[in-house]
Amino acid sequence: MNRIFEIGGERHEISPYGNSELLPMDDGPSWLLHGGSSHRIWMARDGDRIFVRMNGRTYEIEEIDPRSTAKDGAAADDTAKAPMPGTVISVEVKAGQTVRDGEVLMTIESMKLQTQITAWRDGEVEAVHLAPGDEFDRGAPLVGLKGEEG
Repeated sequence: MNRIFEIGGERHEISPYGNSELLPMDDGPSWLLHGGSSHRIWMARDGDRIFVRMNGRTYEIEEIDPRSTAKDGAAADDTAKAPMPGTVISVEVKAGQTVRDGEVLMTIESMKLQTQITAWRDGEVEAVHLAPGDEFDRGAPLVGLKGEEG
Protein backbone atom coordinates (compact mmCIF):
# COMPACT_ATOMS: atom_id res chain seq x y z
CA MET A 1 0.00 0.00 0.00
CA ASN A 2 1.29 3.45 -0.87
CA ARG A 3 1.69 5.91 1.99
CA ILE A 4 2.03 9.64 1.47
CA PHE A 5 3.78 11.86 4.01
CA GLU A 6 4.20 15.61 4.08
CA ILE A 7 7.44 16.95 5.51
CA GLY A 8 7.96 20.70 5.58
CA GLY A 9 5.25 21.25 2.97
CA GLU A 10 6.78 18.74 0.55
CA ARG A 11 4.96 15.46 -0.18
CA HIS A 12 6.80 12.14 -0.27
CA GLU A 13 5.31 8.80 -1.29
CA ILE A 14 6.51 5.52 0.16
CA SER A 15 5.56 2.40 -1.76
CA PRO A 16 6.72 -1.21 -1.68
CA TYR A 17 6.47 -1.06 -5.49
CA GLY A 18 8.56 2.06 -5.99
CA ASN A 19 12.05 3.01 -4.90
CA SER A 20 11.03 3.74 -1.27
CA GLU A 21 9.89 1.43 1.48
CA LEU A 22 9.38 1.73 5.25
CA LEU A 23 10.38 -1.38 7.22
CA PRO A 24 9.16 -1.19 10.83
CA MET A 25 11.07 -3.32 13.35
CA ASP A 26 9.55 -5.16 16.32
CA ASP A 27 11.40 -3.06 18.87
CA GLY A 28 13.38 0.11 18.33
CA PRO A 29 14.12 1.88 15.08
CA SER A 30 12.61 1.34 11.65
CA TRP A 31 14.45 1.38 8.34
CA LEU A 32 13.60 3.70 5.48
CA LEU A 33 14.84 2.38 2.15
CA HIS A 34 14.95 5.12 -0.47
CA GLY A 35 16.74 5.44 -3.78
CA GLY A 36 19.14 2.58 -3.09
CA SER A 37 20.18 3.75 0.38
CA SER A 38 18.86 2.88 3.83
CA HIS A 39 18.30 5.16 6.81
CA ARG A 40 17.72 4.10 10.39
CA ILE A 41 14.82 6.13 11.76
CA TRP A 42 12.87 6.42 14.99
CA MET A 43 9.18 7.30 14.88
CA ALA A 44 6.85 8.58 17.60
CA ARG A 45 3.20 9.54 17.36
CA ASP A 46 1.43 12.16 19.47
CA GLY A 47 -2.22 12.20 18.39
CA ASP A 48 -2.27 13.29 14.73
CA ARG A 49 1.37 14.39 14.82
CA ILE A 50 4.20 12.06 13.84
CA PHE A 51 7.83 12.76 14.69
CA VAL A 52 10.68 11.11 12.82
CA ARG A 53 14.31 11.21 13.92
CA MET A 54 16.78 10.57 11.09
CA ASN A 55 20.42 11.52 10.51
CA GLY A 56 20.59 13.57 13.70
CA ARG A 57 17.51 15.68 12.90
CA THR A 58 13.90 15.45 14.03
CA TYR A 59 11.07 16.08 11.57
CA GLU A 60 7.39 16.58 12.28
CA ILE A 61 5.44 14.92 9.50
CA GLU A 62 1.83 14.46 8.50
CA GLU A 63 0.57 11.20 7.04
CA ILE A 64 -1.85 11.92 4.20
CA ASP A 65 -4.73 9.65 3.25
CA PRO A 66 -4.21 9.08 -0.51
CA ARG A 67 -7.96 9.50 -1.04
CA SER A 68 -7.76 12.97 0.47
CA THR A 69 -5.24 13.93 -2.21
CA ALA A 70 -8.02 13.83 -4.77
CA LYS A 71 -10.47 15.48 -2.39
CA ASP A 72 -8.04 18.28 -1.46
CA GLY A 73 -7.37 18.82 -5.15
CA ALA A 74 -11.08 19.10 -5.87
CA ALA A 75 -12.07 22.65 -6.62
CA ALA A 76 -15.58 24.09 -6.53
CA ASP A 77 -16.17 22.42 -9.90
CA ASP A 78 -15.47 19.00 -8.28
CA THR A 79 -12.31 18.20 -10.21
CA ALA A 80 -9.46 16.08 -8.85
CA LYS A 81 -6.19 17.87 -9.54
CA ALA A 82 -2.68 16.48 -9.76
CA PRO A 83 -0.88 16.53 -6.41
CA MET A 84 2.48 16.66 -8.22
CA PRO A 85 3.77 16.60 -11.83
CA GLY A 86 3.78 13.24 -13.57
CA THR A 87 2.39 10.95 -16.25
CA VAL A 88 -0.96 9.17 -16.57
CA ILE A 89 -0.46 5.39 -16.40
CA SER A 90 -4.09 4.27 -16.79
CA VAL A 91 -7.61 5.66 -16.86
CA GLU A 92 -10.30 3.43 -15.36
CA VAL A 93 -13.40 5.56 -16.08
CA LYS A 94 -15.06 7.54 -18.87
CA ALA A 95 -17.40 10.53 -18.99
CA GLY A 96 -20.95 9.61 -18.02
CA GLN A 97 -19.89 6.63 -15.91
CA THR A 98 -21.31 6.31 -12.39
CA VAL A 99 -18.64 5.83 -9.70
CA ARG A 100 -18.69 4.97 -6.01
CA ASP A 101 -16.73 6.60 -3.20
CA GLY A 102 -13.21 5.08 -3.18
CA GLU A 103 -13.37 3.67 -6.72
CA VAL A 104 -10.14 4.05 -8.73
CA LEU A 105 -10.51 6.72 -11.42
CA MET A 106 -6.95 6.96 -12.70
CA THR A 107 -3.42 5.83 -11.90
CA ILE A 108 -0.63 8.38 -12.20
CA GLU A 109 3.13 8.12 -11.83
CA SER A 110 5.39 10.77 -10.33
CA MET A 111 9.09 10.24 -9.69
CA LYS A 112 8.74 6.49 -10.45
CA LEU A 113 5.99 6.11 -7.81
CA GLN A 114 2.44 5.22 -8.80
CA THR A 115 -0.60 6.75 -7.09
CA GLN A 116 -4.23 5.86 -7.57
CA ILE A 117 -6.64 8.78 -7.82
CA THR A 118 -9.94 7.62 -6.32
CA ALA A 119 -13.47 9.00 -6.23
CA TRP A 120 -13.98 11.17 -3.14
CA ARG A 121 -17.75 10.56 -3.22
CA ASP A 122 -20.42 8.71 -5.20
CA GLY A 123 -21.24 10.48 -8.45
CA GLU A 124 -21.06 10.62 -12.21
CA VAL A 125 -17.87 11.32 -14.14
CA GLU A 126 -18.28 14.62 -15.97
CA ALA A 127 -14.88 14.68 -17.70
CA VAL A 128 -11.61 12.79 -17.96
CA HIS A 129 -9.04 15.45 -18.79
CA LEU A 130 -6.06 13.25 -19.67
CA ALA A 131 -5.31 9.94 -21.41
CA PRO A 132 -2.69 7.26 -20.67
CA GLY A 133 0.77 8.54 -21.53
CA ASP A 134 -0.17 12.22 -21.07
CA GLU A 135 2.21 14.28 -18.93
CA PHE A 136 0.90 16.94 -16.55
CA ASP A 137 2.04 19.58 -14.05
CA ARG A 138 1.07 19.92 -10.39
CA GLY A 139 -2.50 21.21 -10.13
CA ALA A 140 -3.54 19.98 -13.58
CA PRO A 141 -7.16 18.76 -13.75
CA LEU A 142 -7.37 14.97 -13.88
CA VAL A 143 -10.99 13.82 -13.52
CA GLY A 144 -14.13 15.83 -12.84
CA LEU A 145 -17.35 14.66 -11.20
CA LYS A 146 -20.68 16.33 -11.89
CA GLY A 147 -21.54 18.86 -9.19
CA GLU A 148 -23.60 17.62 -6.28
CA GLU A 149 -27.25 18.54 -6.26
CA GLY A 150 -28.61 20.41 -3.31
